[in-house]
Amino acid sequence: MIILNAEILTDAMHDRPREADQVREILGSAERGAELTRRLLAFARQQPLQPRHVDLNALVRVQVATLDRVLGETIEVSTELAPDLWPTSADPSQIADALLNLAINARDAMPGGGSLRIDTSNVYMNQPDAAWHGGITAGDYVVLTVSDTGVGMPPAVVERATEPFFSTKPPSAGSGLGLSMIYGFARQSGGQLEIESQEGFGTTVRLFLPRVQATGAAVRDLGVATAPDPGGDAAVLVVDDNPALCEAARQTLSALGYRVRTAADGPAALALFRMGERFDLLFTDIVMPHGMTGYELATAARALQPNLNVLFATGYAGADRDPGQPTLLKPYRKEELATRVRAVLDAAPRVSVGAG
Repeated sequence: MIILNAEILTDAMHDRPREADQVREILGSAERGAELTRRLLAFARQQPLQPRHVDLNALVRVQVATLDRVLGETIEVSTELAPDLWPTSADPSQIADALLNLAINARDAMPGGGSLRIDTSNVYMNQPDAAWHGGITAGDYVVLTVSDTGVGMPPAVVERATEPFFSTKPPSAGSGLGLSMIYGFARQSGGQLEIESQEGFGTTVRLFLPRVQATGAAVRDLGVATAPDPGGDAAVLVVDDNPALCEAARQTLSALGYRVRTAADGPAALALFRMGERFDLLFTDIVMPHGMTGYELATAARALQPNLNVLFATGYAGADRDPGQPTLLKPYRKEELATRVRAVLDAAPRVSVGAG
């Protein structure tokens, strides 16, 4: 709510630069708080993930192409990608974030320059191997390995490297949550994160992700799809029990040309459908009062309007969320809302919704 309203205020103050700068300070603080919360949830293995079948080699190629401006000219990047790499199922944006974090850590460990190597491989673990690798389940894994020639870490630092807020960097250089976030993501995805390091000889980090069986053509979900045109004139029903957030979403979508109605809860929204109103998209919170969740609302609304597109929103990371449904995570930015609404409208509507 703070982020979305701050963005709306910033746009409204284009002719008042001093006040606009103050609002941008508020926006920056809110974004930093949201990022901190996201990373803590990642470590606790409770962050909402959007897993998909991923071609890890393709994702790595896309990310490596963007690393030059992050690493600088003194660091040489090389890759060795397994030609027969198995597909995995994970959140591609989290894999991309993990690779970027590891590359930045490697850069900081090589202030005078050096080499960064990124490999992918297939690994089968039997039960003894799985137990040795932190007690993960035996089976097939896809491994992303990032190695540097930096200063390395002593054993005591390696042992604590994935703890939240632990960092050997000065306070102004980071939150100490990068590796803890990657560790939490790996474990929540059914995999593991391992770190090997020796002072003066560099560091190697391995991210293990479980293999999935691909069907049909090779999967090439990079998690970096081109954003669609966010505007439109479709009819959208926004449902949220938070009046301020509901109004902010209404303002944002109305400014993009959508015809927007709002409702404070599931029963009020369902009443609009029963009165014969038709909508192209239902944008609803998942957890709401008065005995009806967003999932239950979507099911009831689709019984009245079968081809209804639905986008869910949630700020919770618990079991209430169905990872198979299009979901926008709170707090969201204006651009995120616009892009996801357009993407769901352009996609074929789903025929069923989970019970929550």
